[in-house]
Amino acid sequence: MSMGERIKRARNREGISQMILAERMGVTPGGCGHWERNFNTPSVENIAKLAVILNISFEWLATGRGEMEYSDEGREQLKEVGNKFPPKDELKLIREYRQISIKKRELVANLVSYLT
Repeated sequence: MSMGERIKRARNREGISQMILAERMGVTPGGCGHWERNFNTPSVENIAKLAVILNISFEWLATGRGEMEYSDEGREQLKEVGNKFPPKDELKLIREYRQISIKKRELVANLVSYLT
């Protein structure tokens, strides 16, 4: 089974759409689709995020070895890693920030400096 097939299988098992997975990952829905169709391979960081979000073993997702599910000990370790990811509202702000012009980015930076 390819990595794309593993991603799709885990996503379907969790009952979430590509759109929801993309939002949680902070990527475009097309990016998730490319992973599932094996057009692109996610970075190691994104594989780790996928494992946390999809509640699956990193090793299984990355290599196809081992079990899809992980032990209770592994689940606790993933929770610790998952707490390091920014909240969805922060990811949304980052995505929107990346879409604006350089000039507007300067305005945003000045506003943030003023507010902090």
